[in-house]
Amino acid sequence: MNELITARKIAAQILQQVLDGKISPEEARKRWPECKGDTSLDSAYHTLYHFEDDVDIRQKDQKYAEWQIGQIERMITSFKTGNSLDDELIKE
Repeated sequence: MNELITARKIAAQILQQVLDGKISPEEARKRWPECKGDTSLDSAYHTLYHFEDDVDIRQKDQKYAEWQIGQIERMITSFKTGNSLDDELIKE
């Protein structure tokens, strides 16, 4: 299996652990797989910062919480199979 696909699969596991409350976004960033130049992994990594910073917004705004969690779930789905993120997820 090539290095990029492996890194994406690891990222999927890490993101799932964050959503499950098993690890913090900060811990997830420490465990994030190295794969320089992959826009998908870079975008998902950046999403972890927003997820951590937006905890107060998610508590106040259920629709925002659902949207943000849904975005991460879409990332997980793509990464589980080693695929890149679609352009919409990368832009956001």
